[in-house]
Amino acid sequence: MGHHPLMFFLKCMGDNSELDDLIRREIEAREWFLLCESEHSRVSRWVQREVEIITSRSKNVFAKVDLAGTAESQLNTLRALAKRATVFISYHHADLAIATEIARVLRTHDFSVLDGHIDPGETIDRAVRLRIKEAADDGFVLILLSAKSLASEWVRFEIREAIRLQAFGTGGISNVIPVLIEDVRIPIELADIQAFDLSKGAIQEDVERMVGYLKTRAMA
Repeated sequence: MGHHPLMFFLKCMGDNSELDDLIRREIEAREWFLLCESEHSRVSRWVQREVEIITSRSKNVFAKVDLAGTAESQLNTLRALAKRATVFISYHHADLAIATEIARVLRTHDFSVLDGHIDPGETIDRAVRLRIKEAADDGFVLILLSAKSLASEWVRFEIREAIRLQAFGTGGISNVIPVLIEDVRIPIELADIQAFDLSKGAIQEDVERMVGYLKTRAMA
């Protein structure tokens, strides 16, 4: 699903073992977790201690799967977690530097960041529309808004396609997020979607705030 999970279990640890400091530091260095529940994990002292550490930290995003459940239910949980941890960035080529910095910060928080930018000169055809549709279906789509991007017919096409192809969920939820990187007016096509403003502060601090927003924002 575009991610690189680290899977581990500790065969050498008995139920009476203390949680090793190295394991604790491994847990604390990460932000995304899939907790595998079973009859064994629920009675294991050290597994429950791991879960306690993971669930007590506000920066962490976690999902639970029951290993006794169906493969379909497990995969649905996996897809939802992978989707939240995936971000596509659409931007004007003049904004490459800021798009690169946004992607860098997101990756430090273990997001899978894909470049949704379509270079000028590419044919606007079914393949382009499908590419945008897949982006909206498989993760968040960040549309970087600047004076140059809003003056670009190509970017405006991307905006229209993202909105047209995005399946809105209950309450009008959209996975498309306008991101202001300059102080510009949000186009009418995006006016009903809550935007995120990166235009007023230090870019790294603002993207750090956006990370917390993406971890908790409702998804379609």
